[in-house]
Amino acid sequence: MTGFLFSAVGVGGVVLQMLAVAYPDGDPAKAREAARLLRQLAKRVDVSLDDVEEVAGKVWRPPNSGAGIDAFRKYFNNEIAPYPPRTSAYIRGLADAVDDYAGMLEQTQHALRTMAMIQWIELLMFFCWPAIDKKVQVMINWAMRRSQARLLLKMFNHAVGKRFIYAAGGSLAYTVLDQAVVDGLKLARGEDMGSWGDRGEYMLKNFAAAMVFYHVDPANFGKAADLLPKNQAARNAVVFLTGSTIFSTTANALDRPGDVIDDPAGLLPTWEQMLAKLGVAAGQDQFRRWRGY
Repeated sequence: MTGFLFSAVGVGGVVLQMLAVAYPDGDPAKAREAARLLRQLAKRVDVSLDDVEEVAGKVWRPPNSGAGIDAFRKYFNNEIAPYPPRTSAYIRGLADAVDDYAGMLEQTQHALRTMAMIQWIELLMFFCWPAIDKKVQVMINWAMRRSQARLLLKMFNHAVGKRFIYAAGGSLAYTVLDQAVVDGLKLARGEDMGSWGDRGEYMLKNFAAAMVFYHVDPANFGKAADLLPKNQAARNAVVFLTGSTIFSTTANALDRPGDVIDDPAGLLPTWEQMLAKLGVAAGQDQFRRWRGY
């Protein structure tokens, strides 16, 4: 149990490191305070014009008159009086821009915190995946015993067909659970959940990538399976890391098909993602030890 918790904290740190490069600095509250002060300044500029007009008006009031007085009055009205309103309008526009920046900053920080929570919970779900996968297989076995579909029964009675059905069931379980995590957290935190079309496309890509992951199975390796470590924990880790790396690469290729030709190396997981995968492999091992798998 202690090792499992330690692994959970470790991958949490990796998630924070992954988001650190994108997390914007700044304090929305201080930005809004700056906008408030700018609007106060704009009001003072408006008031200052009234004060200056009152003083300047004394210059051309009777009995004052003459060419110099008229010239001063013209200069004041044409050159000086329009300047404060333009200045206050500019300051108010600046205050609006600062408010917009504060809103954008707050929204971005909130979205990134939500993303961090989603990624951490997803990683914890992967920790427990041996148990989830076992439950899925139990349900599939039960369904097959009750099934009247001869084609499915024939597939299930064949080793390759059974692995395919287990892979489809596991991929479907992952797709549904992952989407539940994403939608549940976004809903709880008031984030935009996106359109049904976008979410459906995301789920299809997840399912396809998961199917690829499930086919990284020693049973499909043939003689190459002999190269795997004999130690079961190390063997599980190698298989998971290989499958997870191919999963991420496949998901990236589905998201950015142009990079398959233009930047194939960019489809590989980042070093932060690989650290998270190592943490998950360790977490799965601790989970198996804890639960006696």
